[in-house]
Amino acid sequence: MRDFYSPLRAPGVENWVELLRGDPVLLLLDELPPYFQAARAIQVGQTTLDHLTTVALANLLVAVASGKLPNVCVVLTDLRAQAYEAGSTAISEALRNLELEANRTATRIDPVRLNTAELYAILRQRLFKALPADAEISEVADAYAQALEQARVLDLTAFPPHAVRSEILSSYPFHPGIRDLSPAFARTRAFSKHAR
Repeated sequence: MRDFYSPLRAPGVENWVELLRGDPVLLLLDELPPYFQAARAIQVGQTTLDHLTTVALANLLVAVASGKLPNVCVVLTDLRAQAYEAGSTAISEALRNLELEANRTATRIDPVRLNTAELYAILRQRLFKALPADAEISEVADAYAQALEQARVLDLTAFPPHAVRSEILSSYPFHPGIRDLSPAFARTRAFSKHAR
């Protein structure tokens, strides 16, 4: 991607395909509105960095939707401009255009349902061609449960081993704690916005 830095320009669809082809990739893009607010102030030739970023991200979404990147998953959060109070009209327009592009190929994940296994199912389907057999996954879950039982004996935790075993079976190959990070992150974000 070094060719896109001087002069600064947006990568095209085929450039994203070339960069991301191969191994599974998960791209997590959070809190874009504040970034667009800052990028709006950076002049790049006859345009601004927020416009270049919009084009680059739109091309990324088209590349992922093209079928040429079956092992790439892009997760976008907080695209709505009203989520960022200082957003200008130009920023709102850039984010609205990006959201329209995302909506053409998006699988929406309702944040209220993050406490279910749906998040893992979507990521598994998008990132992996195949998973180990159920017996192998059970071995991993059993090993976690045994380690947790040893920790309980040492009075290091009160978490029930059977619960972690069940969670690993539903979340594998992801750690079950990932699901708990999203609501905690959202609460932290909400707190930091109120603290400003």
